[in-house]
Amino acid sequence: MKNEKKQEQENNDGTGSDTASFCCDWHSEYYFQTGQVWKCEKPNLINDLFIPYDIAEKLKKKGFNEECLGFFETEEQKVIINRNNCALTEKQLSMPSLNDADNRNSKLPEWAISAITYQQAIDWLVEHEGIFVSTFLDKGKEPEDYGWRFFIDFMDDRKQIREDEFSYKTNSQAIKRAFKKVYLVL
Repeated sequence: MKNEKKQEQENNDGTGSDTASFCCDWHSEYYFQTGQVWKCEKPNLINDLFIPYDIAEKLKKKGFNEECLGFFETEEQKVIINRNNCALTEKQLSMPSLNDADNRNSKLPEWAISAITYQQAIDWLVEHEGIFVSTFLDKGKEPEDYGWRFFIDFMDDRKQIREDEFSYKTNSQAIKRAFKKVYLVL
């Protein structure tokens, strides 16, 4: 009976497959101990590092013109990380370097927008717009109550924005949600 229960759990991972698949051993162990699938998204490096296209576009209109690691191609809105926006030569492919890449909005063609990291955006917003974005870990009484929250403060008389009634599993999720709010006040 115990083996049947374990097999049923293995088959009920939410993917519709005959076997359970997990992103790491920890999530697999959690599943077999509790019978529940941990809703975990594998991190997406590009989405976790760079602000979304629509916010980058708005910051460009506000005057953002800092050096960036890459750019958005405006038609497909994909982040491109490349050296000087040119096709790489065989030599460059063998020794990639970002030393002379300059993906400032002022240096990019009309069809591109700087791909801004979240940290660059946070720093620029404080310096140029007087908007302070921050996240913090809200510790509940039990570890399962822990969650990430954000607040947005202004250097003028606008009222602080906080998300007190909801918390996020990761800091990245809280930052992304905060920037959706920033988009509305820019």
